[in-house]
Amino acid sequence: METNYVITNNGGIVGGIGNVVNNFGSFQQSELSSLLSEFRTAVEQAEIPEERKQEAKECIETIEEEAAKERPKKSIIKLAFNKLKEVATSDKFLKLLEKLTPVIVALIQ
Repeated sequence: METNYVITNNGGIVGGIGNVVNNFGSFQQSELSSLLSEFRTAVEQAEIPEERKQEAKECIETIEEEAAKERPKKSIIKLAFNKLKEVATSDKFLKLLEKLTPVIVALIQ
């Protein structure tokens, strides 16, 4: 069986049977890393219960680890991001989420 490959405009490679191999470009990966770092700092400085801080940090770590994989599981990223949004109660978090959302959407498409 012959496998055809197509290079997508966002840097990913799609195999002939439709498997996506990390379709997240290096620019987006860098932007994601920067935004998650900024979010982590905001969480650490926030006046929220320690349990909520820990949940947010675990979500950030999950997104980072999964996004770095050759074959990231979109469902895991989506679940972690949705949980992270639950912690976003202050204006600072909401502004960061506005920046982070399109990057996450690009990752899970």
